[in-house]
Order: sequence, then C-alpha cells, then structure tokens
Amino acid sequence: MHCLLDCCGDQCIDFTENYLSYEPGGIGRHLTFLGAQGVLYFAVLLLIESQLLRRFCYKLRRHSSLQDIYIDADEVSVDEASFVPEDEDVKDERRRIVETPLDNLLATKSIVVSELSRTYDRNLAVDRLSFGVGRGECFGLLGINGAGKTTTFQMLTGDIVPTDGDAYINSFSIMHAISQVVISIAIKPKVLMLVFNRCSKFYLIIVAYRIW
Repeated sequence: MHCLLDCCGDQCIDFTENYLSYEPGGIGRHLTFLGAQGVLYFAVLLLIESQLLRRFCYKLRRHSSLQDIYIDADEVSVDEASFVPEDEDVKDERRRIVETPLDNLLATKSIVVSELSRTYDRNLAVDRLSFGVGRGECFGLLGINGAGKTTTFQMLTGDIVPTDGDAYINSFSIMHAISQVVISIAIKPKVLMLVFNRCSKFYLIIVAYRIW
C-alpha cells in the first residue's frame, strides 16, 4: 500500500502494486464476487430448466395445502353446501378419468386432466377437475366468473403450479415435462396485445411461426 502525497497534495490516494489484491485498491474482491454470482445464477438457471425447482414447489405445496378443503361432493347435501354440487355428467367424466388406466387414456386423448386442483391460501379455485379431450375434438370450458376456467388454463400452460393432480397434453405431463408441453401448444389470450382486429386463426398462425 502506497500513498501519493507528492502527486495529490491533501487528497491521498491509496493504491497497491498488485491490482489483484484483496486489500483496498485491488480488484480481487470484486472479481471473486463476480465469479460467485455467475456460478450462483447459472445454478438457479439449471434448477429452473431441469424442472427440479418446479417439482420441489409442487411437492411443498401439496404437503402444506389444507386437506379439509377437499370435500367430496357426494358427501355434502345441497342444504349444507356453500357451493353448487357437481352435475351428473361432471361426476361421470371424473369417475371415467380416475378409473381408466392412464395408458389407455393417453392412447386416445390429446388432453387428459386428472384430479387437477389449485388453492390460494384457504380459497379453492379449482377442485379436482378431471376430463379428457379426444384427438381432433373441439372442447370448451363453460362456467360463471370465478369458476376457475382461467386458473385451469394457467395450470395447463405452465403459468402456475397445481396444488394437486396432474394433466397430460400430447402424452406429456405438465408437472414433469412442461417444456415439451409448451412447444406443442399455442394460446390465444382473451386480450390480444400484439395484433388488433384479427381473428383467432391469424393469431395462432403467428404463434406457430414464432415457435417453429
């Protein structure tokens, strides 16, 4: 460490001849922290891309979710229920998905949703949703505001992690192969932000060109 009093007058500047030193005046500490940050951010990127972080959050959410909010609709009477009971066709579809072997479903269905659920604290947004969509079939979700339609599509596209259950799109699981799912689907949002006054088909063509 040296002081340049003759050059700087009253303003003393400390410097070191070894510029890689960890002492004041050297850049050793800055280089060390820069390298450590690079390794840390690269490790975080690997965790995200390998889906390990996503699986950990999924398991953590499942263990921390409250089990008492999953109420079987068959065991709740209409007078006591605070929600609308399941329709018979909804029950039948859920029972068919749960009881049919997964391999048989994936052989004939493009989309298989099995017991998909999502909670926000104590609020149940999606309750054990189960359905299958055949290949080439046009399928729609109908429901009142707050029924969970948007939440369902957010889970299917990987925007949010389900609390429980799983779904398969083109035989790929949204929990274990979301990277394969997102490259095989296209989304037309409710609010078209990029191109105005265009139909859904035109928007899907743009998305397809961007993907492929």
